[in-house]
Amino acid sequence: MSEPQDLLITMSALLSNSVAKSTITLEESISQMKLSGMDVNQIKSVLMNDLNNGGRIFGSYRNAIKMTTKNGVGYNSNIASQKVYQDSSVEEFQWVGISDKRVCEDCEDRHGQTGTMEYFRTVGLPRSGFSICQTNCRCQLVPMNYKGENIEEPIITKKPESITSLKMAGKHTSIKDSEEWLKSNLKAKDIRLSGIDLDSRNRLNKLFKKHIESGANFKYEIIRSYNSKSNVVARSGTKELMLNKYHLKDIKKYEKNAKDWVASGWWHNGGDTFESIMSHEFGHGLHIRHIYASGRGVRINTEIGKKINDLYGEYILDIRNREKKFQSDWIASGKSLSDLRKYKDSFNTKLVDLEKSTSTSIVYKGKNEMYKYYKEVYGGEYISNYATENISEWIAECYSMAFHSKNPSSYAEKVKRLVLSRED
Repeated sequence: MSEPQDLLITMSALLSNSVAKSTITLEESISQMKLSGMDVNQIKSVLMNDLNNGGRIFGSYRNAIKMTTKNGVGYNSNIASQKVYQDSSVEEFQWVGISDKRVCEDCEDRHGQTGTMEYFRTVGLPRSGFSICQTNCRCQLVPMNYKGENIEEPIITKKPESITSLKMAGKHTSIKDSEEWLKSNLKAKDIRLSGIDLDSRNRLNKLFKKHIESGANFKYEIIRSYNSKSNVVARSGTKELMLNKYHLKDIKKYEKNAKDWVASGWWHNGGDTFESIMSHEFGHGLHIRHIYASGRGVRINTEIGKKINDLYGEYILDIRNREKKFQSDWIASGKSLSDLRKYKDSFNTKLVDLEKSTSTSIVYKGKNEMYKYYKEVYGGEYISNYATENISEWIAECYSMAFHSKNPSSYAEKVKRLVLSRED
């Protein structure tokens, strides 16, 4: 049978199906109106009104005809393409799908499949009705040697995202575009990130997106880089964020060292990545407007700040009580406090190797795994040693922990909710 005949048969079947469905709908509607007590003239009036205005009964039929015609045009286009391929002696084809929310499961699985035209006729051609999307299929068969755009990925039908769209965070291919994204999404007026490579910028933007989607209301006006050999990767105030390009030149090395600091309990569990370090600084940038450590005291500016301060007091008391209970249970088991000190020291065997050390360098041996001890004593509620510096560091460590730890402290989750909440 010829291709035009196939098209004619397919179109005829689709039209017949639409007519049959509409007939059933019409009959059901008439029966329902009769049962409700309407006379013939009233029923006629309702049907004419539905026909003229494209209502529920005739509107669906009209839409079905439009769709059938549209699909017929597409199907005819596919047939024409197949004829061109056949005349050009193309033997192998590749299935190219559409990448959007409307793609059906059948077509999504087909993307990238290869075979002869005979094979695809057997398993089902685009618009042939084999798939969930039936004749609405938008996929294409192209020759195997086709090198057109997007052949390795499903065809993209959507308009490209603006470089400043929130969705573009972490996807920029130029430093200029990444800076435009920062200015647009953070309303920052001054971006000076010289010496910061594109990968770090994309990681930073992607992290900003994560926090913004969680409800963070950043007030940064200045985001800039600086150079320092200090052990600090970044600093943050309410309106200014600074990144240390000295460490960002080799952030992987810094992250490797950070794993040791997490294991020692100095930083929170999950705090060994560039993202967790920056989230710590974001925490500072967000909490300062509510509460912050001032000398030996605490300055509270808002009701949210008061709630955070109260929570900090609860945390300190909880940690002390957990430690007392652990000691009490230890002694009750028949062991001494001296045994407890030795047990605690067993988690930190990182000692100075005097034979290898010099006046200019210190060589350590062993390891520091105090985090394991803290987890045993405090049941996962302990934040970090760094968090004991003051309430500001406790808040920042909690905030970062809530985002980056697989099992964050309940206090970390509460701090995150408070920091991200907004007062009217």
